[in-house]
Amino acid sequence: MNKNKSKIIIFALILTLIIPSFALAETQSNPLELKADLIFFEEVLEYVKDSYPFEVDESKLIEAALKGMLQSIDPYSNYYTVEESASVYKSLMGTFSGIGIHIEEKDGYINVRDIIKSQPAEKAGVKKDDLIISVDDVDIKDLGLEKVSSMIQGPKDTKVKLGIQREGKILTIEIVRDTISITPVHYKILENKIGYLQIDEFNTQTTQEVKKALQEFDNKNVTKVILDLRDNPGGQLTQAISIAKLFVPKGDVVHIRAKINH
Repeated sequence: MNKNKSKIIIFALILTLIIPSFALAETQSNPLELKADLIFFEEVLEYVKDSYPFEVDESKLIEAALKGMLQSIDPYSNYYTVEESASVYKSLMGTFSGIGIHIEEKDGYINVRDIIKSQPAEKAGVKKDDLIISVDDVDIKDLGLEKVSSMIQGPKDTKVKLGIQREGKILTIEIVRDTISITPVHYKILENKIGYLQIDEFNTQTTQEVKKALQEFDNKNVTKVILDLRDNPGGQLTQAISIAKLFVPKGDVVHIRAKINH
């Protein structure tokens, strides 16, 4: 947007970014204490394997331990399996194969936060605020957002069956997956030549779409802009920075803090 013509009337830019809240670095912990902790962990693991009356998957136990360790730090740190990280990466690219919904955790299950228009979920009858309780007849309670997301996504033209709780009733909806292309930016011109710009997430397409919107505002002599980031779950840090620089051309827009050991 032309800097001389434009005035920003919304200054609250709250970025929830998918970046670790810490950086991995060498630890200065006492090596003997660390070794003792690892031995204790291994002893507990062996005890569970030897004493639990049913079959256990050792890799699942270790995976759960890693997830618990990262999630205990803060709400933004997490450990992803190969399957989960692939799902997150596809979402950040802006194109993936799925059913076209935005989801969030709620009471151990998964709530449909929003529906992408004209995509398979909407066509099949899924509605905003539906509570997903099962995927392909698997109870998904406490499985976590990334795991359930990877279960819902899958190859194009394959089917997924959702168990949904809606207004006290349990529904079963079968959906055929398709290629989903997320348009992260929506805009329009309001009265008094005020530009309204909504950013749903920061994926690989966001910056170029924002630039298109700002160019359209310039073409229509828009001098004021409302920037709407409500319900934006975050995304790529580089995209968020490049967009912020469109509105804040000088000075720092972000600081990344890492633990430095001497």
